[in-house]
Amino acid sequence: VQAIKTTFNAEITLVALSTTFHMLPLSILCLFSGTVSDLYDRSKILMYGLFISSFGSLLGALSPNISVFLLSRSVQGIGSALIMPIALAILGDITPREEIGRAIGFNSMFNAFFSTSLGPLISGFLGDIDWRLVSLYLFAYCLLIGVLSRMILRGFVVSQEKRSMRLLFQKIRHVVGNRNIALLAVVGFISMFAWAGVQPLISDTLALPPFSMKESEIGTMYSIVGFIGIVFAYMGGILTDKLGAKNNMIFGLAMQILPIFLLTFVNSYWPYLVLLTVQGGFMRVTQTSRSTLTVGLMPDARGSASSLVQFASFLGFSLSPLIMPQIYVSSGINSVYMSNVYLLLVSLVFIAFIHVDRSKERTAAR
Repeated sequence: VQAIKTTFNAEITLVALSTTFHMLPLSILCLFSGTVSDLYDRSKILMYGLFISSFGSLLGALSPNISVFLLSRSVQGIGSALIMPIALAILGDITPREEIGRAIGFNSMFNAFFSTSLGPLISGFLGDIDWRLVSLYLFAYCLLIGVLSRMILRGFVVSQEKRSMRLLFQKIRHVVGNRNIALLAVVGFISMFAWAGVQPLISDTLALPPFSMKESEIGTMYSIVGFIGIVFAYMGGILTDKLGAKNNMIFGLAMQILPIFLLTFVNSYWPYLVLLTVQGGFMRVTQTSRSTLTVGLMPDARGSASSLVQFASFLGFSLSPLIMPQIYVSSGINSVYMSNVYLLLVSLVFIAFIHVDRSKERTAAR
């Protein structure tokens, strides 16, 4: 973040918009991309998504100014919208039904390892040399995975059910009309809005006095947080089965509030690391429970329910950088942390109004 600010001589509020430019097209297109893959070859669409992301990363590396850089983030968002839901659909297509839970669990841990643990570590060290190397790394990575995915899935065919756009919107209206799903979507929006805009601001805070940390040190910190988050994700699955998805989501959100509040008193490295690790870990516990609850509330429309909740979550993720940096610039990082505390408390209120049939919830979880 600090390096991009310096390169383009841009304010933190403008650099933070890179998250919005990435997440907004991702959140909108994610609502429809799964249906498109039902009509056409999933493996080809996945490959196109990876190639689009690769092109967006290359465009970011070659950006002459902040405007082109933000455009590159939107291109990456379009590619991501063609990757995330479709990769999950392909996983379901090629995995025996009795092994799908284990496969998705392994996939989640694999993604967490590369996206939140190894990713920040590599990005931090490359960022110390030149932040453009991070974009070039993503360009090569997406290009390679795109080619490999096409080679591995060549000849892979799924019996495709023809669906009209009219039916698509009918199913969306049906899901939106469900009170529990609507509440869960609101919770997803608020919880992601609360934290998404904070991450680049924390990086900026740690790069400035009194911390004055290097990009590699910040990357290492986030890598540690991400690695421990993998363990929390597995623990979240166990607790969801024992406590129930709703109760565990309440527990996860409540356990995020205290470390965020305590961050307002911290001005040294190790306490920051510990508190971020606890907060990030319980955020994964919350996400695991939210996903389980999403597929359990409407068994007859799990795909549409999942799309709506993910759409709301991604929308919160994309809009947060529009607001949080303004609070950061005007009032400082502690005001941002307290805003997070208030938003998580509001989420707890909404969750309390979600009605869950525990017997059906356990069946869905299995």
